[in-house]
Amino acid sequence: MPAAALLVLWFALLRLVSYQWMIFEDHGYGWSVPFLSLYLLWLRLQPSLGLSAVDQRDAERSPKTLVTLGAFLALLLLPLRWVQEANLLWRPTLWLSILSGIGITVCLLRLGGGRKLVAKAAFPLGFLLVAVPLPSAIESPLTQSFMRANAATVAEMLVLSGIPALRSGNTIDTGNGVVGVDDACSGIRSFQACLMLALFFGELHRLSVVRRLALLFSGVACSFLFNVARTTLLTVVASRQGTDAVGHWHDPAGVGILVGCFTTLLLLSLWLRKGMTFQAAPRGGEVAASFQMQDAPSSSGSVSQLLPVGDSVNGSQNLAPLLAAGASPALRLFSVGLIGWLILTEIAVEGWYRWHERRMSQQFSWVAEPPASGLGLQRGSLSENVTRAMLHDEGWQAMWRDEQGAEWVANFLRWKTPKSVLRRAQLEEGRSHYPEICLTGLGMKYKSQSGSVSYTSHGLRLVFDRYLFEWQGRPVYVFFTIDTPITGSVGAFRRSNPHKRVQLAWAGFRRSGQSVLELAVTGYSTGAEAEKAFQRQISEMIHVAPSAR
Repeated sequence: MPAAALLVLWFALLRLVSYQWMIFEDHGYGWSVPFLSLYLLWLRLQPSLGLSAVDQRDAERSPKTLVTLGAFLALLLLPLRWVQEANLLWRPTLWLSILSGIGITVCLLRLGGGRKLVAKAAFPLGFLLVAVPLPSAIESPLTQSFMRANAATVAEMLVLSGIPALRSGNTIDTGNGVVGVDDACSGIRSFQACLMLALFFGELHRLSVVRRLALLFSGVACSFLFNVARTTLLTVVASRQGTDAVGHWHDPAGVGILVGCFTTLLLLSLWLRKGMTFQAAPRGGEVAASFQMQDAPSSSGSVSQLLPVGDSVNGSQNLAPLLAAGASPALRLFSVGLIGWLILTEIAVEGWYRWHERRMSQQFSWVAEPPASGLGLQRGSLSENVTRAMLHDEGWQAMWRDEQGAEWVANFLRWKTPKSVLRRAQLEEGRSHYPEICLTGLGMKYKSQSGSVSYTSHGLRLVFDRYLFEWQGRPVYVFFTIDTPITGSVGAFRRSNPHKRVQLAWAGFRRSGQSVLELAVTGYSTGAEAEKAFQRQISEMIHVAPSAR
C-alpha cells in the first residue's frame, strides 16, 4: 500500500510537469529524469554500497507528527491543483506541488524506514527537481543573458576572422542575411541538460563534493562553448549560402551539441573517478560500515575514498521495510488516506471546471483585417518560426503606410477553443510571448511601457498595452492585446500576477480560444500622435460580428 500511494502521488505530479516537457523543447530532457532518479534510488538501496540498514524503531518514534505533517502537505495539493488547472504552465504552483510531493514522500519513507531510509532517498528525490523548469521570472532573464552573450561572442569571433558581422540585440547581420539567436540557440537548453547530466554522473560515480562542483562548472562551460560553436557554424553558413541554408544545419547542429555535451561530461566524470577506492560489499552476517566519499591525500595526489561513518548492515536486511508487507498501522492508514485524497482532489477539480464551462460562451465576437486604405498594403502568412513557436490556428501579417507616410506592421493570431489538455497548454504558451521579449529578440531596444489605450465599437471593448521601442535610432510605438471570449480583452493578459491567476480558477476559466493583435508604427515623433493614428487604423481593422452588436 505505501508503494501504491507513492506511485499514485508521483504519477499525478509528474503528469502536470510533463506539459512543460512537451511544450518547451528546452525541457525535453525531463522525460528521462524520473527514470534516472529511480535508478539512483535503486543503487543506493543495494547492500553492495555498504550503506547502513534502516531502523524500524526510529521509524516508529513519532508517527503522529509525521502523519500530521504529511496530511497538511497533502491538503495543500487541492488548492494548488485547482489553480494549476487554469494555469497549466504556471511554474510557482508547480514548484509548490512538487515540493509538497517530496515532503509527503519523506514522511512515508520516515514512517517506513526511519531517518536512514530518508537519507538514502534524499539525493534521488532532490534530483527530481532538475526536471521542473525554473520560474519564468528567473529563466527568462537567464535565457536573454545567454542569447546576448552568445550573439556578442560569435559576432566578435567572426569579425576577428575577417567575416563581416553586425550584432543587433539577439541577431547577427552577415550582409547576406540575418541570423537570429533564439531560445534553442541561446545555450539554455544544453545548460539545463548539462546540469542534469553533471548531477547524475556525480552521484553515479559517488564523487566527492569538490569533484561534483568541478563537474557542474565544467558542464556550464561546455554548454556555452558548444552553443557558440553552433551559432558560429550557422552564421558562417548564412554568410556564404544565405539564410535559407541555415534550416538544413539548425537541427543537426543542435543534436551534435547534446551528444558533445553528454560525451564530454561522461569522459570527465570517469576521469574524476580515477584514484577512488571502495570497500567491498559485506557478506551475509558480516558487519559493515556506512561510508561517505571524501578527498584524502595520497602519494600520488588527492584521492577520493570512502570513510566509515557508523552503523551495521546484514546483507538482505538492507531493504526498506516500506516495501515489506508488515508496514506499521500509521503507515498503512496514511497511505490509504493519501490515495483517497488524491482521487478526491482530481474529482473535485474536474467537477468545478465542468460546472462553470456549461455557462461559458466560446464564440469570438470580432475579426481583424488589414485596413483597406493602407498604401502599398502587403498581406501574407506569418513566418515559419513564428508559426512553429505560437502554434496558432489562424494568423496573418500585414505591412502598409498611412496618409502621413508612417510605416505600420500588424500581426494577428487566433487560437480556437482547445479540445485537449495538450492543446490548452500550447495555447497558454502563446500568451507568454510579449512584445518586450519578442521584439528585443529582433534587435529592437525596449524603452518603456506607458499604460494602455482602449478601442470601443458596438459594445466591443479592446484594451491595448502601449509600448515604446527604438529601432535604428527611430521610435517605434507598439500596441498589443490578447482577447478571449470569456474574459474579454485584457491588454497583455498579465497572468503572472498571482491574484489574476486565482481569479481565473475562481471563474472556472480553462478552455477558451484567444486572439492576439499587435500593431507597430514608426514615423511619429510623439506617443500622442501615434495613439491618434492608431485609433484611425484600428477602426478600419476591427469588424464586429452582427450577433454581438
